[in-house]
Amino acid sequence: MSSKYVNLGILPGMSEMPKRIGAGIELLADPTRRRIIATLALSVHRPSNLAEAIGLSRPATARQLHLLQDAGLIRSSRSPVDGRVMLYSLEPRQIGRITAWLAGTEIARPTMEPRLHRKGGIER
Repeated sequence: MSSKYVNLGILPGMSEMPKRIGAGIELLADPTRRRIIATLALSVHRPSNLAEAIGLSRPATARQLHLLQDAGLIRSSRSPVDGRVMLYSLEPRQIGRITAWLAGTEIARPTMEPRLHRKGGIER
């Protein structure tokens, strides 16, 4: 049976994270995807305009959009003017969940650091 959570045993009090949030955080490790998120934070974009704005080919942009959409970080909708055109925008609920989870890790940081030093995770 698969769990809906990822075990993060290093964070006291925050040992589990919903997998969808984990997937979103993992995707945001890529600088190209962060550029897409930053661009979509400013306004809704067509895939072709987004590709031009971030300096990627259209196929590469389409692949990144697909990954971000699967993780729930962005959403697509049809243009009200031309129904053949797809528009992409941020999915604020999922971005909010990731932000809230990350903000919660700040609370754990003072208690986490001594454990990391004991395990050799951080050198001073």
